[in-house]
Amino acid sequence: MKALKIVIISHSDRRGGAAVVSMRLMKALCDAGADASMLVAEKLSSDPRVHTVNQTRLKAAFLAEHAENLVADGFLYKNVFKVSNARYGCGVARHPAVVQADVVICGWINQGLLSLRDAARIAKAKPLIWIMHDMWSMTGVCHHAGNCTRFRQNCGHCPLLWGGKMGHDMSRDTFRRKLRLYDSLGKSMAWVCVSGWLNKLAASATLLRGRNLHTIPNPFPDTEFTTRPTLDRKSAGLPADGPLVVMGAARLDDPVKDLDAAVEALNKAHVMMPELSAVFFGNIRDNSILERLEMPHVHTGPVSDPELIKNIYAHAAVVLSSSSYETLPGTLIEGLACGAMAVSFDRGGQPDIITPGFNGTMVPYRDTSALAQAIVDAARHPAPRLQLHDDIARRFGSTAVADKILKLCTDMYNRFKENNK
Repeated sequence: MKALKIVIISHSDRRGGAAVVSMRLMKALCDAGADASMLVAEKLSSDPRVHTVNQTRLKAAFLAEHAENLVADGFLYKNVFKVSNARYGCGVARHPAVVQADVVICGWINQGLLSLRDAARIAKAKPLIWIMHDMWSMTGVCHHAGNCTRFRQNCGHCPLLWGGKMGHDMSRDTFRRKLRLYDSLGKSMAWVCVSGWLNKLAASATLLRGRNLHTIPNPFPDTEFTTRPTLDRKSAGLPADGPLVVMGAARLDDPVKDLDAAVEALNKAHVMMPELSAVFFGNIRDNSILERLEMPHVHTGPVSDPELIKNIYAHAAVVLSSSSYETLPGTLIEGLACGAMAVSFDRGGQPDIITPGFNGTMVPYRDTSALAQAIVDAARHPAPRLQLHDDIARRFGSTAVADKILKLCTDMYNRFKENNK
């Protein structure tokens, strides 16, 4: 039997968490015996299995979508990049990589890459699996609903849109277009939630309630992450002494990451345990936030060297997430795989990762005193580093996850062929 031909559509192959795990999935599927490739808007790797879309069409679609978003936001600019309407795309359905595929997997596909119309064209010709890296598949236009629960009824009056004050807005229009799409395609579509938390939200959403939902985590290359650093602290640019608390993100001061809460908690932890130091990696637009941190700290900036990232984690005592919500925080998994204890607020997919009393602690959201105490406790009472690594390998390892995704792809492909004889 020939290898199943799978293409993963993703905005990038490296930039951002969704891109990183999509690239990992492609490699894991190839290792599992599939003929997997990627189709991206932005290619940053040299991997020949990664193909790019027409850049002229992409730019036109990007501009058209964001012009519409700008109008919907009352020309205020504030939320233009927080919403996506997927009305415009760059012709992905006609790309040879998609045409030749047996199964198509969608990752993060917004900002002019894939329109809902093209998604419909794909799913009428072959199975389409949507891996949910955020909430966009179940909402009208937002990627994270925050405290809004309108996705459980009928989006509209969107708090991110100026037009939402008038009732009927872009969120309701996009919600209805998604509903028509999902209803028309039936069993040729499936949705993969990367955490139990996201699955619970999806099952409660009007758009996805009762549909073909699965829970499969992002694949993690466990064999690439070790508990023993290959660089000493000085060579890695880290503080020379004391336990380290590490926090990383593509953009540290993205509001979702709640860096303010991390600084508050770390200042309180510093009082309790003065020997602690903090390490931050990733972009930051407002450096004044870190200037408020009383604990000794290092900000490395963005780190593109995978070996340096692994060494930072391997030297750390604690890996910290202060996010208000995340589907499945990759930095926690990476830190644990290198032997650091995980500390986080309890919003999002963290319960799928952290087992309190074993590999870390979760505390109620925005309780920075509890977060500080958890950081100190984790630094003072670490678990055996190899034990933490092996637990991550068992639950999130690339081989185990790729086998589950490949089985879903095969089942979907066989069912689609049977139904379209």
